[in-house]
Amino acid sequence: SYPNAGRVWWSGVRRARVGGARWTASISVSGRERHLGTYETEEEAARHYDEYVAVAAAARVLSAPRLPAQGRY
Repeated sequence: SYPNAGRVWWSGVRRARVGGARWTASISVSGRERHLGTYETEEEAARHYDEYVAVAAAARVLSAPRLPAQGRY
């Protein structure tokens, strides 16, 4: 057996509490956990977590938008 057997390698991914044969993805948003879904494989759960993070990052509003004249924040 491997020393890290059973270790989850992706952020936001863990075994489902019921049954343990499936995987869940979740993320903390404003201090509250948001369930992203239950998936057949660990990799599928990680992929959905990454997609959520990418969409959330693209949708966030910058508090100091780039100023065209200076080309910096």
